Amino acid sequence: GFMKARTSNAKQLIILTHSFSFFRQVRNWFDSLNKVSQRARRAPMARFFMLQSETQNGARSAKLGPMDSFLTDFESEYHYLFKQVFRASQIQQRQGLEHYYGMPNMARRLLETFLAYRIPSRSGDLYGKLNEIDGDVALKTRVLRFLHTYSHGDSVAQPDHDPTLLAETPS
Repeated sequence: GFMKARTSNAKQLIILTHSFSFFRQVRNWFDSLNKVSQRARRAPMARFFMLQSETQNGARSAKLGPMDSFLTDFESEYHYLFKQVFRASQIQQRQGLEHYYGMPNMARRLLETFLAYRIPSRSGDLYGKLNEIDGDVALKTRVLRFLHTYSHGDSVAQPDHDPTLLAETPS
């Protein structure tokens, strides 16, 4: 609020930050300015850039480039994970198993984050938290079994780790 008030008449404003939470606040502020410009059919008022590290001839340097869309398109990791899990649920089941391989970890992270907000009284107990929410017991058991089998494995080659079952990912 202080920055908005103090810079309301500025012709140009450059904001640099390492703080992701502050960046999100600035991004939301600038996105609202850009929506006003878009409705008036004018060029965007705000643009986002980031420093990109690179190594040339063994020397590290940085260059200014466009902001990575991951940072501008998603409000949080939760929003990103939700989109990825939803997208995977829409994939035709005839896709190769490699399309599904990382999904159990993403789905587990999404579920853990969701349940941490939904049931904050239990810490780190995925099974217990899942049992506290309404829903089909068989479906919850199936989801848990899928997540436990294909994410955070305790050993390299679990006897019940059958990669062909990854085809269940969309469902």
